[in-house]
Formats: sequence, structure tokens, C-alpha cells
Amino acid sequence: MLNVLGGLVALEAAQADVLERICSGPTLRALALQAALPADATKAPTARRGRRSVAAQGNLLGSSDP
Repeated sequence: MLNVLGGLVALEAAQADVLERICSGPTLRALALQAALPADATKAPTARRGRRSVAAQGNLLGSSDP
């Protein structure tokens, strides 16, 4: 864990530079992004119906009950 934290601290200057370049770079308008999406990409996902039976879950866990 300390190695990971030390690595992140060591990258702090490089990360700050990348963030600065991203923030000061060119941007796209929301309409341009929206126009690039397929028509169905903005629809809400449909709810999944039905659930697995409890017996099937028991079999997955190695239970011998039917």
C-alpha cells in the first residue's frame, strides 16, 4: 500500500501537467457530441424482467437441495 501511495506522490507533478493541458485545450460543444451518438444511445435502459429461481442459485452454490 505504501508503494502505491509513494508512486502516486511521485507522479503528482506529471498529473498536474496533464490536467493543465486538458483544461486549457480545445473543447467540444455538447451538441457536437450528441450528434455523434446513435439514435438509441440516449434512451433509458429497459428494466430486466424475471429473476433466477432460488433453486438455481442453490445449485450454483453447490447445494444438494432441488
